[in-house]
Amino acid sequence: MLAHRPPVLRERYPDLNAAFHELGERIRSVARDGNDARILSWVAREAHAASRPDIAHLLDAAISDYLRSVAPHGRSLVTRRLEQLRGAVDRELQEIEARRSTFESTYIDGTIAAIAVVHPELSAHLHAVGSLAMRIALAMGCNSELARDCANVGRLHDIGKLRLPKNILDGTVLPPQKHGIVENHVRDSQEFVARDALLARYAFAVRSHHERIDGSGYPDRLIGPEIPFEARVVAVADVFHAMTSVRSYAPTYDASDVLAYIETQRGKLFDGDVVDALRISLGVAKCVAA
Repeated sequence: MLAHRPPVLRERYPDLNAAFHELGERIRSVARDGNDARILSWVAREAHAASRPDIAHLLDAAISDYLRSVAPHGRSLVTRRLEQLRGAVDRELQEIEARRSTFESTYIDGTIAAIAVVHPELSAHLHAVGSLAMRIALAMGCNSELARDCANVGRLHDIGKLRLPKNILDGTVLPPQKHGIVENHVRDSQEFVARDALLARYAFAVRSHHERIDGSGYPDRLIGPEIPFEARVVAVADVFHAMTSVRSYAPTYDASDVLAYIETQRGKLFDGDVVDALRISLGVAKCVAA
């Protein structure tokens, strides 16, 4: 049915048959009586959990599936009608996205401000990684919507660290034990994001920000393109900001040294295109690594 299911839709519908069948029935109704309302109501219902590309992907697949059942002599008329529907859905999604974007930004800003009260270092890190992730995405040529999604994943990626015990970063917990506890923060971050209807679509990318291109990351050992794009961007922004920041639990490194390290790991730990975009976003020439 769908060769490549978008991650959010895959999580929302582990078996897409029911959603696909429902959408197909609504498309048949549109083709028959020209009433877009049933499709637009479906879009409004699903838009809180899936991104605009996700919904467009599923809709296009359902339209293509339906057109295969239309007799050749009637296909031209039905195709024009469904193209009109596609335009109406796109306009609806644009309006929904504009409203959601404004509200999401305000909501996440408030969350980070609240975190600053109890954990100013974490709050500053979330803000900085989100900002850098957006700059990287824009340097890669992403549209404003995808760049904003990268920023929001960056602003949420470590929120699960609020659950870490206070002694985890002060040296009193032994390294092997500490490593396992710290790894749990990606699941805690995912859980925090997933239980909020407004933010749920970011949950998979938040969970995946410590995955690595060669499969050596955690928690799912994803490889290359299995890792959400937003997570690949945030992975680089996260490492750069963390290593160049003053931290209570680790040394601070010069930016040029961090860039050199990241360069050595392109194609291994980090997406090479993202590494290049990091340099562009920082205004740094390529080839810093020896």
